[in-house]
Amino acid sequence: MKYFMYFFICLAVVINAACSSSEDKLSGDVNQDVITDAGTDVYVEDTGGVIKGEGIFREGCPVTGKSVARRISDKGAKMVGLTFTAVGGEGDYLLMNEKAAFVISNPDNKNTYYLYGGIPIDAIAVRDCKQVALEDFEELGLVVGKLNTADFSQSILRMFKGEKIEIVNDGSDGKAAVVRVTGSDDRFWLVEDELIKYALAQGKTKSLSEPLGIEIVIDYILPPDSTVLNMKITFKNKSDVEKNFISGFAVFFGDSTPQNYFASSNLTVGEFTIDQGIPWISASDGKKSYVIGWKNANMSTINIIGVAGIVDSNQLLSPIKLAPQGSNGDSKVITVLFGVGDSDANSATKELIRFNPTPIPDVSYELFDIYGRVVDSGGRKMANVRVDYLVKSSRMPFMPLDNMYTNASGEFSGKVAKFSDTSYEYRLGVNLEGYPSVEPLSIDPANAKGIEIKIPDTGRLKFDIKDSGGKNVSAKLSFYDKSGKLIRTYYTASGNEEILCAPGEYDIVVTKGYEYQFVKKGITIEANKTAEVSVILNRVIDTTGYLSTDTHVHASPSPDNVISIKDRIITVAAEGLDVSITTDHEFLNGWQSGIDDANLNSVLINYPGEEVTASIPEHHNMYLVEPDYGMDARGGYVRWYGHDIKEIHKLMRDRGAPIIQINHPYEYMKNIKFNNEKCQPDLNDPTVLGLKSDASLWDWDFDVWEMMNGPQNPFDVSHGGKGTFDNFMSFINHGYIKTAVGASDAHNWELPGTPRIFFVSDTDDPTKLLKDKFIESLKGGRVIISTGAFANVLVNNKATVGDIVTDTDKEIDVKLKIQALPEIDVTHFVVFVNCDSKALISTTNPDGVVKYEDTFKVSVDRDSSIVIAGFGNKRLPEGFSQFNPSGVPRFFINPIYIDVDGNGKFDPPGDKTCNYHIDLE
Repeated sequence: MKYFMYFFICLAVVINAACSSSEDKLSGDVNQDVITDAGTDVYVEDTGGVIKGEGIFREGCPVTGKSVARRISDKGAKMVGLTFTAVGGEGDYLLMNEKAAFVISNPDNKNTYYLYGGIPIDAIAVRDCKQVALEDFEELGLVVGKLNTADFSQSILRMFKGEKIEIVNDGSDGKAAVVRVTGSDDRFWLVEDELIKYALAQGKTKSLSEPLGIEIVIDYILPPDSTVLNMKITFKNKSDVEKNFISGFAVFFGDSTPQNYFASSNLTVGEFTIDQGIPWISASDGKKSYVIGWKNANMSTINIIGVAGIVDSNQLLSPIKLAPQGSNGDSKVITVLFGVGDSDANSATKELIRFNPTPIPDVSYELFDIYGRVVDSGGRKMANVRVDYLVKSSRMPFMPLDNMYTNASGEFSGKVAKFSDTSYEYRLGVNLEGYPSVEPLSIDPANAKGIEIKIPDTGRLKFDIKDSGGKNVSAKLSFYDKSGKLIRTYYTASGNEEILCAPGEYDIVVTKGYEYQFVKKGITIEANKTAEVSVILNRVIDTTGYLSTDTHVHASPSPDNVISIKDRIITVAAEGLDVSITTDHEFLNGWQSGIDDANLNSVLINYPGEEVTASIPEHHNMYLVEPDYGMDARGGYVRWYGHDIKEIHKLMRDRGAPIIQINHPYEYMKNIKFNNEKCQPDLNDPTVLGLKSDASLWDWDFDVWEMMNGPQNPFDVSHGGKGTFDNFMSFINHGYIKTAVGASDAHNWELPGTPRIFFVSDTDDPTKLLKDKFIESLKGGRVIISTGAFANVLVNNKATVGDIVTDTDKEIDVKLKIQALPEIDVTHFVVFVNCDSKALISTTNPDGVVKYEDTFKVSVDRDSSIVIAGFGNKRLPEGFSQFNPSGVPRFFINPIYIDVDGNGKFDPPGDKTCNYHIDLE
């Protein structure tokens, strides 16, 4: 399983800041133009002189010297941003002043990844009744729980659940506007399930968590002149017993805002090592910024079961204690600060730190003005350059505390913190894609004015990538230094671009998936010069009658992803896939916008879908389901929380899913003790999985089985359970006809299409593919899995993958053709009959294009399923995904069914154990 949900996400994207300033001198302030696409010019309606604007300002603009709190009643009063980020609207609550705007979700509105309401879901800096940039913040949620360092599997992590929301002060009196949300704690289902699975892996069991028995009140407070939302959180004990717990936060900053944080030290608690002494965590793309701080706390980050969160490490050592109701000390207050900025990270942090005089325990700070410029070797100004303010403590390496972006004059400026601990060191760092590395500049923040950072000269690479017909094609360029180290990967949609490239000698490998012969060329990049490369990618693998896709891929609408939809689409096309399928976590959407933006409509189509992230029973994909934003802001996603597998399948079918796929199923099959011989779970107590006692542990209403999640060995039984191949063949042996697929589960910049599937198609043009034909192929088993090779099979000159053929002579002719690039070896293949290895056959030309092309006979003594899998010994060549090839099929052909008794159908063998080996003697 490769899914990881992050409470805060480190992002790496190309930034295009929009700043302006005087060119004549170094200034101490950097301004930014207000964006023009986040609202029209301010106008005055005939509404008693109330000034209104567009978007979130439709119900009124900020008033000078005041903050406002109000419930949003206009359906059109929404922030301008991406569909999955700007989700607040009618019924939610707005806190706003002249500098900032925040939306708090109504407890009844479930529009976010975080399941419950009453939390900040939209935030942006404003100016002149306009947003300064597109809103990109996702959500900020409170979590509470108990960390059991002696037995981690028994830890608890629960979410704040808002139940009542009210306006305490609307701001009309000139004081801070206040919105109050009162609620309790409820199950954080993803973590609940992961902890249960972790306990099972330790040979233990864990029950679902119960309410902690506390009341939680959050006052969201926005002063009139501040960009910082103060979150005053009060925990109250409403019971007659003492309460002990810790608190923390889930923060999703947004996919286009790279994150910064500096930790002054780290701490080991039980089996965890955490970064601590973090003054704040910021995120910015140069056009807008967000920042989180925690007053009177030792703010830290911790990773629990792949989940990263913000905590107060003081609480880890000494949890919050609430005396019984009616006693002294039956409440506890913490204050968290959430700020926005109108440009770089420093525009947010310099406002936040004045609310928190000791952001690092026992360490004070002073703010100093810092400014300078970034120029190239010829002194020419460099705009839109991110300058990182790096800090190092005696215990931790240099880490980014803050950042500033240069304006059109190449200038940067800010107010940065210098801490009272004299052991701290400070640097300014610049890292530009395509430029030579720049040595960080050591500085004293108290005397850092008029700094000049010089960027070494770089070169350019102009490339022209065409197919054999002379048409430019999308592709991937992998840059290797002369030691063979991969140092850069670049995806191109057009195949004809000019990019910056640091001077040096490179080997460039140009690829376009498994069907095109890759090209490797050596090239020298010189400073201030443009090198040119022309490449022709010849298609050498004939896949006529098939198209390719990856049925499990993610982009930025998934909370654990930073790659944009457009960039994901480019990677899909560059890897040679014909169909993109959207499978983002708890967001039902399509990626057509990315195809449009990348101008790839002529070569790629997209089918919308969702990954339903039910860790128990298991994650599922559904695709070819249309989004419905009238249902919720996330497209009408499936609420899987607390449901068993049968209920989840029904929810997906009710939502319109024609295809349901069970993802990375190995762990769940082991946990339910799936008996492959009997084709049923042996586990008889669903409660050990956190399910109801009468819950269904298995259900057959699915279509697709993810036999390979990434380039894994589906025959591996070394972890105490049977491999996914054995599971799949158990289904077939008992007459449950499903389709095996391999998928990449690509997150961020991971490669899609390793593995991929080829499916039978009546057209070789993906833009002419009919949905019904795609569904028919997927549901009908007309699929070949590939991690580098492609195979055609024909039985008795008429039947191919997914077909049933009658042969009462009990001997069948199998015609097989195996193709792959010469550098991708296929040494042998295995023929399985009813999941037993019937024959191991060496290929005749393992290093050619056609590895094998011949007809062989297979004897069967009863109705049978025929499966063929090919294998190789070498790692894939440069430019392709690297993995250990042992046990990983180069190709896997879904079953062809042999009707021996002549009754016109496949009569499965029933109870049996698979008996096979896959390696040559």
